[in-house]
Amino acid sequence: MNSNGTEKKTLLAFLAAQRASVLAIVDGLDTQALTTAVLPSGWTPLGLIEHLGYAERHWFQEIVTGAAEPLPWPDGHAPP
Repeated sequence: MNSNGTEKKTLLAFLAAQRASVLAIVDGLDTQALTTAVLPSGWTPLGLIEHLGYAERHWFQEIVTGAAEPLPWPDGHAPP
Protein backbone atom coordinates (compact mmCIF):
# COMPACT_ATOMS: atom_id res chain seq x y z
CA MET A 1 0.00 0.00 0.00
CA ASN A 2 1.29 3.46 -0.75
CA SER A 3 2.65 5.60 2.08
CA ASN A 4 -0.05 8.28 2.09
CA GLY A 5 -2.94 5.81 2.45
CA THR A 6 -4.62 6.67 -0.85
CA GLU A 7 -5.34 3.04 -1.67
CA LYS A 8 -6.89 2.44 1.74
CA LYS A 9 -9.04 5.57 1.43
CA THR A 10 -10.13 4.53 -2.06
CA LEU A 11 -11.04 1.02 -0.90
CA LEU A 12 -13.00 2.35 2.09
CA ALA A 13 -14.88 4.81 -0.15
CA PHE A 14 -15.69 2.01 -2.60
CA LEU A 15 -16.99 -0.24 0.18
CA ALA A 16 -19.06 2.59 1.64
CA ALA A 17 -20.62 3.25 -1.77
CA GLN A 18 -21.39 -0.43 -2.33
CA ARG A 19 -22.94 -0.76 1.14
CA ALA A 20 -25.03 2.38 0.59
CA SER A 21 -26.24 0.99 -2.74
CA VAL A 22 -27.41 -2.26 -1.15
CA LEU A 23 -29.10 -0.40 1.71
CA ALA A 24 -30.87 1.90 -0.77
CA ILE A 25 -32.24 -1.14 -2.59
CA VAL A 26 -33.79 -2.64 0.55
CA ASP A 27 -34.78 0.66 2.18
CA GLY A 28 -38.49 0.73 2.89
CA LEU A 29 -39.06 -3.01 2.50
CA ASP A 30 -41.20 -4.47 5.26
CA THR A 31 -40.32 -7.64 7.16
CA GLN A 32 -42.28 -9.84 4.78
CA ALA A 33 -40.53 -8.41 1.72
CA LEU A 34 -37.11 -8.75 3.37
CA THR A 35 -37.72 -12.41 4.18
CA THR A 36 -39.51 -13.52 1.00
CA ALA A 37 -37.52 -15.33 -1.68
CA VAL A 38 -37.68 -13.40 -4.94
CA LEU A 39 -35.20 -15.44 -6.98
CA PRO A 40 -35.29 -19.04 -8.23
CA SER A 41 -32.30 -19.70 -5.94
CA GLY A 42 -34.54 -19.12 -2.92
CA TRP A 43 -32.44 -16.22 -1.64
CA THR A 44 -34.20 -13.45 0.25
CA PRO A 45 -33.03 -9.84 0.41
CA LEU A 46 -31.82 -10.46 3.98
CA GLY A 47 -30.04 -13.61 2.81
CA LEU A 48 -28.19 -11.56 0.21
CA ILE A 49 -27.13 -9.00 2.82
CA GLU A 50 -25.92 -11.80 5.08
CA HIS A 51 -23.94 -13.27 2.18
CA LEU A 52 -22.32 -9.90 1.44
CA GLY A 53 -21.32 -9.54 5.09
CA TYR A 54 -19.71 -12.98 5.12
CA ALA A 55 -17.92 -12.19 1.85
CA GLU A 56 -16.43 -9.00 3.34
CA ARG A 57 -15.42 -10.91 6.44
CA HIS A 58 -13.78 -13.62 4.35
CA TRP A 59 -11.75 -11.19 2.24
CA PHE A 60 -10.64 -8.86 5.01
CA GLN A 61 -10.21 -11.20 7.95
CA GLU A 62 -9.17 -14.44 6.31
CA ILE A 63 -7.43 -13.28 3.14
CA VAL A 64 -5.94 -9.90 4.07
CA THR A 65 -5.03 -10.58 7.71
CA GLY A 66 -4.72 -14.35 7.39
CA ALA A 67 -6.91 -15.19 10.37
CA ALA A 68 -10.53 -15.15 11.42
CA GLU A 69 -12.29 -16.58 14.44
CA PRO A 70 -14.79 -19.27 13.49
CA LEU A 71 -18.40 -18.12 13.39
CA PRO A 72 -21.10 -20.07 15.22
CA TRP A 73 -23.49 -21.96 12.97
CA PRO A 74 -27.10 -20.90 13.60
CA ASP A 75 -28.42 -24.44 13.76
CA GLY A 76 -25.45 -25.72 15.75
CA HIS A 77 -24.30 -28.04 12.95
CA ALA A 78 -21.00 -26.98 11.51
CA PRO A 79 -20.08 -28.53 8.15
CA PRO A 80 -17.70 -31.52 8.30
